[in-house]
Amino acid sequence: MKMGRSPRHAPLLLLVISLISLFAGCSTPGIYHPVQSGETLGQIARAYGRSETQLARVNGIDAPQPLQKGERLFIPGATAVRRLPATPPVVKKSRPPSGRTAAKSGSSPAPPKKIQSRETAVSKKSGSQVPPAMVSGSFSWPLQGALLRSFGDQKPFPCKGIEIAASPGTPVLAAAAGRVIYSGDGISSFGNMIILHHDDDFYTVYAFAQKNLVKVGSFVDKNERIALSGVPPQGRSPRLYFELRHHREPLNPTFYLP
Repeated sequence: MKMGRSPRHAPLLLLVISLISLFAGCSTPGIYHPVQSGETLGQIARAYGRSETQLARVNGIDAPQPLQKGERLFIPGATAVRRLPATPPVVKKSRPPSGRTAAKSGSSPAPPKKIQSRETAVSKKSGSQVPPAMVSGSFSWPLQGALLRSFGDQKPFPCKGIEIAASPGTPVLAAAAGRVIYSGDGISSFGNMIILHHDDDFYTVYAFAQKNLVKVGSFVDKNERIALSGVPPQGRSPRLYFELRHHREPLNPTFYLP
């Protein structure tokens, strides 16, 4: 996977800030609200006593847009799902078919069966939108160790990546070639953290590091050492937090690692 060496731009900086905001939200206790038909961000925010701006930032919503039924919004600090008043559906009136059309139609043909692609099946299993270009082995494991937390775990807080056991000081390797767009400790709950930007707008995140070995703006090769693993700031056992995203959507890394 090769990366072109293009200069840094302001939009990328804004994206880094936005991504960091999303990662910060992952360590905050809360619940996920399943969006029902007709619900808006403002209605949901008022139901939970939160600001619309806060929910938009935590969930990565850049501009006002209609919510889709079945979408899940993270509500920081909430302890139980609240039901909003039902919104009556809009019924569209349609013209009845004429007698001639009805006579000709007879019986309606059965709709064609939808063929479920591998990407769609994996998408439903992982709970995230899976880019068609991604295949198993596109990324490599940042280090070898037992899986302590899986993608989608909810306790003690929602996990949008995986946590891998590792002795302190274990070399952390870049999962793919890319450019370092963040290297620091700006989020207290993640400690030392690195974000790499890869081709096709993929991102990998490495946190709980004892020490970062790369600086912002530098390019790294696949399997190059970028950090040394450490202990989470919360004081749990030594481990590495690893996350994979496409644009800003978290993906289950285990589906795309060899």
